[in-house]
Amino acid sequence: MSLLNIKDADTVTFLVSLLLMAMVYSCAAQDDFCHAVVPCDSVTCPEYCQKRGYVYPYTTYCKPGQYYPICCCRQLS
Repeated sequence: MSLLNIKDADTVTFLVSLLLMAMVYSCAAQDDFCHAVVPCDSVTCPEYCQKRGYVYPYTTYCKPGQYYPICCCRQLS
């Protein structure tokens, strides 16, 4: 006598995989903080991240926004 039949095991496996994906993507999303900074360049973006409380090691990058460039900060561990 099995504790779970095959149909229940498949459902549990599917739900666990969805939960794990949600946890992984939510953790990755928390790493980057992005905000519009004008001008966004190699000087202003790191200064902005430092003012936001990021400490080394961290990396910065600029990406195009709808109206203004966006500076993104990523804390490295």
